[in-house]
Amino acid sequence: MAILQLWRNGGVGHKIASVKAIQRIIQTQTNSGATSDPRVSLRLVSSANDRADCSLGNLQLARSQEPNLSLCRPNHPFLKIALLEEEASKLLEESITSLFTTTNADLVSALTTSLTALIKVRNQFTKLVVTALTNWAPNALSGSGYPQIKSVEKVIKLSLSHLLK
Repeated sequence: MAILQLWRNGGVGHKIASVKAIQRIIQTQTNSGATSDPRVSLRLVSSANDRADCSLGNLQLARSQEPNLSLCRPNHPFLKIALLEEEASKLLEESITSLFTTTNADLVSALTTSLTALIKVRNQFTKLVVTALTNWAPNALSGSGYPQIKSVEKVIKLSLSHLLK
């Protein structure tokens, strides 16, 4: 809760510091969509003696290393999945809105980097984030210097090219 207060009401330094935490909140409060069984994923485990044996006996269940909403039981008494998804959606919307409205070049760069990292693990946001990054214009940064604007444009260009890989 303190992170959200800093994000919404803090100064530019506080907002930049909270960008990564906001990314992790969005990541945690959304489904990964990686498996049909949200608690486990299949992984092939091969023995050192016989790497060619790929029978069903070598498949083991392994917990996903990355936190996501699919790890929460649908009927959990305290964690309401719909509310968590709604909060994550609002935070993503706030992040993208801040991308267009902030007057600080460093915050735009931090948001761009964070959103790029987010869509690497949450493919369902790819269209939204790529559209936002391609439509970004330095209108809100008009008071900033030319080198700062060019730096932000370079970060966005590198992020978009990174996403193509």
